[in-house]
Amino acid sequence: MKRFVALGMIAVILITTLTACNKRIEINERVIVHAIGIDKISDEYEISIQIFAPSGAGADTPIDTSKPNMKVVSKKGKSLVDGLVECEYILGNDIFLGLAEFIVFGESMYQGNLREELDWLVKNNESNLGVTIAYCESTAKELLNVPLTEGSTSIENLSDVVKYSKEQGLAIRSDLLTVVNRLDEPLGNGVIPVLSIVAEEDQGNGSKSQDSSSSSSSEENSSSDQNSSSEKDSNSDSSSEQDSSSEQNSSSEESSSPSSDSGSSGSEESPEKSKEHQVTQHIEVKKTAVLKDKKIAGFINRDEMSGLMWLTNEMEKITMDIEIKEDSKNTTVKRQIDFENKKTSIKIIENQDKIVLKVNITAEVSILNYYTDKEKSQVREACEKAIMEQCESASKKVLEELGADGFNISKYTKFYEPKLYRAYEKNFQKIIDSIEADISVKCEMIN
Repeated sequence: MKRFVALGMIAVILITTLTACNKRIEINERVIVHAIGIDKISDEYEISIQIFAPSGAGADTPIDTSKPNMKVVSKKGKSLVDGLVECEYILGNDIFLGLAEFIVFGESMYQGNLREELDWLVKNNESNLGVTIAYCESTAKELLNVPLTEGSTSIENLSDVVKYSKEQGLAIRSDLLTVVNRLDEPLGNGVIPVLSIVAEEDQGNGSKSQDSSSSSSSEENSSSDQNSSSEKDSNSDSSSEQDSSSEQNSSSEESSSPSSDSGSSGSEESPEKSKEHQVTQHIEVKKTAVLKDKKIAGFINRDEMSGLMWLTNEMEKITMDIEIKEDSKNTTVKRQIDFENKKTSIKIIENQDKIVLKVNITAEVSILNYYTDKEKSQVREACEKAIMEQCESASKKVLEELGADGFNISKYTKFYEPKLYRAYEKNFQKIIDSIEADISVKCEMIN
């Protein structure tokens, strides 16, 4: 009898203690984070979180799509977790990361170990494994404060930027799960898109000029240097208002909305000034970071990125400008060519003392019905040449100059040549340094 009483008491104790182990957090005590920006200032991290803040246009329209519908809170901490805790203290609610769509690392994070910086997120059981990882040329805080006004929220527009770039062959898949798996490969490789803030000024006569607010490749900077001084003054005024408002908001004890300040400085101008010109900002993917040993080894431009996507079978949809000599007009013209049913086969072959990366690319090309057989042949040759040039430039830059495994060679070696993989697993860089790329491209014409 005493034994049954003792067992009953133990059961009651276990039930009461186990049910009190986890604290239940109600939905109204949560702050849903849409995007996270990470910068480093001296020895501290600055964490910026973008949260949903609807701006209604009246009782019948709780969300005004002409406004960003977000606000950004920024705090500093010795670690990333400390910064998030400070943000929670400011907001007065617990932060929920499960619906975050974007994590952006600022320019100050270029020299950091990306795998270590993502470790806190991997260990968080609420993290979204599909969250997109990206770098930016400015500070992450500045990028999250750009008042994008297409879609219901700013993050919708930001997600569309990367999605559109991926469809056009300018950005590769960079969700958290894919990035972490690549970083855990022998050489700690990865390919991450880099976002740029571009200011566009409407001159009032229907013409527009662009200026990048952050440094990019030399050929892209040459065009931005030709902008008028008035455009630069307006951009600097806008950015200074954002910085000053952000500093005041981060030091206060209440949550703030730097985006509101930036939105008012960029869009709510005086009637006279708005008639003359209006400066808007948008975000583009102008280059891509290539990682080696879990750190950035260098950057590749758009053509090299397209070549890398052809070589890794990541190319989804692309339209290229191809020069064609039309016999009927006896002139050379540029035509937009659509590529369909693209397929890339990749193999690693050990041939005597050589290790070869064998890549075969096939694609169907849509052409006009009135082309002659000679013109069709010219189109096919021009398309194959354009793809080959992109692939060769990507191979030269990533493999030869950067010495990085941007093509996920370790994965294919492990699959096709397991003995070779085991032999070089601890020194896989030897394979990257000695591998030769054998690329073939074949295009088929369809009407």
